[in-house]
Amino acid sequence: MEIYKACAGLCAVLQAGFSYFFHTHFLIAKKMAGIDTVIQRDKLKPRRDPYFQRLEKGAFIGYRKMNAGTAGTWLARYQTADGKQQYKPLGDFAHLIPSERYKAATEQARAWFHHLGRGGATTVTTIADVCRRYIAHQESQGKQSGAKDVRRRFDTYVLNNKRFAAVDVQKLTPAMVGDWRKALELAPTKAGANIGGTRTSSSLNRDIAPFRAALNLALSDRLVTSDAAWSVKARSQYHRQRLIFSQRRQKTNCPQPTCSPVQMVRPGIRTLGRGHSRMPHWALVYLM
Repeated sequence: MEIYKACAGLCAVLQAGFSYFFHTHFLIAKKMAGIDTVIQRDKLKPRRDPYFQRLEKGAFIGYRKMNAGTAGTWLARYQTADGKQQYKPLGDFAHLIPSERYKAATEQARAWFHHLGRGGATTVTTIADVCRRYIAHQESQGKQSGAKDVRRRFDTYVLNNKRFAAVDVQKLTPAMVGDWRKALELAPTKAGANIGGTRTSSSLNRDIAPFRAALNLALSDRLVTSDAAWSVKARSQYHRQRLIFSQRRQKTNCPQPTCSPVQMVRPGIRTLGRGHSRMPHWALVYLM
């Protein structure tokens, strides 16, 4: 009798285990149709709900196919620590051939997952939003005059480019910033004694500085989790003012290029302003 009960208990355990394995593997696999190849996506039935594919724990890439014969759209889904689902539209990647779209979509999705994993915001914040937040920050600090000047510079040099202003700050790249900076460098001045003339480096830096500060505020607020798009270490070719310089490389104990910005800065020197005539060999400068 005891043997019979033991066998019955074992059978119940095995049956429960098989049922769990079947539901968590076969049924879920069936529900999550493959979307990583063109052939698989072509076979999908049009529907409003996206088809999702798991990339890692709590992170999914999705494909929505609304109509047969048309390119679908991609989206990412992420489960936060509190169990909430966050979604991010990624677009249709129509500029790529169909066989390259899955890779491009997953790369963007993984970048977003990494951003969220580092505590980044779940909402989309554009360059225009970043500028408005910085103006509001200036006003909240009682810097009304400064906020007015910043607003004028943003309206003239940043928000006037509608396409650039609409860019998601999380998708900002060094190339985008470089193109914006170059356009600003070539644009004639619109105020001051040199109005209509070519910008000096110091004049260019005055127009760029507020935008850089706005991006750094967004970084501080975790709207973006990296400043890689707008900062870089490079040789200085700019005006000696308003840059932070290091000692000559041969005079430092810090080998290149492993130096951190803190290690690179010359002790006792924060900014080069009036009265400094020497320009060191290496400098910490911004792409903007």
